[in-house]
Amino acid sequence: MKRILLFGGTFDPIHYGHVGLLHIVKRQLLIDEVDLIPTKQPPWKVDMAPIKHRLAMINLALEDAAYKICTYEIEQPDIAYTIDTVRYFKHQFPDDELYYLIGSDHASVFHEWKQADELAKLAKFIVYRRPGYPLSRQSIERFHFLIMEGKRFEVSSTRIRALQSLDMPFVIIEYIIKHNLYFSKKLQSFYDKKRFLHVMSVAKLAHDIALSNQLDASKATIAALLHDIAKNLDQNISQKMIMAADPSLVSAPLFSIHQFAGALLAKQEFGIVDEEILDAIRYHASAKPQMNPLGKVLYAADKIEPLRGFDSKPLIASCLKDYHQGFIDVLQANYEFHQEKGKPFKYDITAEAIKYYLEDKHED
Repeated sequence: MKRILLFGGTFDPIHYGHVGLLHIVKRQLLIDEVDLIPTKQPPWKVDMAPIKHRLAMINLALEDAAYKICTYEIEQPDIAYTIDTVRYFKHQFPDDELYYLIGSDHASVFHEWKQADELAKLAKFIVYRRPGYPLSRQSIERFHFLIMEGKRFEVSSTRIRALQSLDMPFVIIEYIIKHNLYFSKKLQSFYDKKRFLHVMSVAKLAHDIALSNQLDASKATIAALLHDIAKNLDQNISQKMIMAADPSLVSAPLFSIHQFAGALLAKQEFGIVDEEILDAIRYHASAKPQMNPLGKVLYAADKIEPLRGFDSKPLIASCLKDYHQGFIDVLQANYEFHQEKGKPFKYDITAEAIKYYLEDKHED
């Protein structure tokens, strides 16, 4: 007899929160098979990704053979209720134990579900607690809920669609970009084709460096996707933008204008308010003393991404091993490159960064 766990949702898109939660429940309850059940587009939801894309992204996220996709609900002519889906599984697997995973937000209104009492007899409902949704003892006893506590995953599909989070495998981010889903169309409107190839290469490298150093890969990827957002903007417009925001930038050299304007655009156009992300964008070209970890990752990734046209493998390996030392190595290599070309850094803040990290050897 197998233990089968069912998990329904729109998965628009699937993310680490979904997968992480399933891993926990599967391990704790010794589940043999997990079936993800994508739903049709509910009437109250608009602008959902087409089901073919949602299915493709689920497939990309699932690596374990124990995880399967059930298309029963999307194949029905009308919207299927959970009772219909559970009956279908009970018919398919009459001798197996069925479990159904829901959050406490759904469990709090479970009594309103169609044929709720029969549902609770056909499958064991696992309720994963979510803050703000208390459960009454009466509901727990009536429906025989099994309550599970554990790690909270602070990620949502809503935030991903708005480019406020990218807590998902990079292969799914690439899929979103390729098929112009969610934020992708707006993002790409700020870049020409060549520039966007560079941006994606930086994003992949920044993601990998952050991941290998136990840093926030989601933030690193967002910063990388937006870092050159002002690169193709008219220079006069960019200068007016940054002067209005900070008059002290009047002496900023041309090569640095886009980084300051980029941070402003990231906030204005995409609603980015995370100061760590904004600061990384703000100094990704020039560097500065006392950079935050994300800033070091973005600076390095921008300078050594594989499409730059030189052998950056040793520098990439250094960053993957230790992001701070890798950043120092990249800063040193960039400094030496400009010295050899007879073009020493003239921008005060870059000179200060070189002194701070290369001469004074700070390790913040």
